[in-house]
Amino acid sequence: MLEKGRFHVNISIDSLEKENYEKIRVNAKFEKVMENIEYFHKYCKEKKTFFGISVCAIRQNWKEIPAFVDFCNKLEAPIYIHSVWFPPSCSLWNLGSVKLDEILSFMGKFTFPEENDIQKKNSAHYLDFVSLIESWLNKAKTAEKEISLEDQDLKKLRKKIFENIRIFIDSKENLDSDQKKEQYTSCIKKLVEALKIFDDKTMLERALRQMVVFPSDMLVPELISASGDRIYEEIRSFIFNLD
Repeated sequence: MLEKGRFHVNISIDSLEKENYEKIRVNAKFEKVMENIEYFHKYCKEKKTFFGISVCAIRQNWKEIPAFVDFCNKLEAPIYIHSVWFPPSCSLWNLGSVKLDEILSFMGKFTFPEENDIQKKNSAHYLDFVSLIESWLNKAKTAEKEISLEDQDLKKLRKKIFENIRIFIDSKENLDSDQKKEQYTSCIKKLVEALKIFDDKTMLERALRQMVVFPSDMLVPELISASGDRIYEEIRSFIFNLD
């Protein structure tokens, strides 16, 4: 089928290191993946079609992003660096300011050649990614400052989370007042059930501190679709994977 047509190919890969790749992409074989990349790259070159590489920047591979740019430059292929929002335990956007500052400092050490169109595009995509990290860092600093200015009472943190949920649901124009009330009540009930399972006050405080800065447009749909037990497990996973 490939030989009969002229196909454009974009490949997503999680790591350029065997151990890390197979840890992220369970049951995959790194050598076979690289063999396939070489095949498709050669195919697109012969057919004169598009060939590109995508990478999802996550906690498990962010240090490899500069290496990905070099890899793509050697292949003369554009790189696309995607943001990951779920699961939160793998995402970068929700890290604290200290970790995001570390990532930003690391990324700032690298520059790339811009001798042709592909290299210029890859350099621009890398700088866009760095700018995104910087924006997340600024948001984290602002959020942490706001929390630190508040009374650290758990009830106030909980109240702020509930208020964030209410404001988001109230902004949904496709719902009438009764539907908004029903949705809010359902979300709060599930969240309260999940939070009750945290019998350790320190862990409960960590959970509330993370959730108070969690974007409502992602939190509310999850509360609507998930059970209380699943919500608890996701919050727990989030807490134990902050770095």
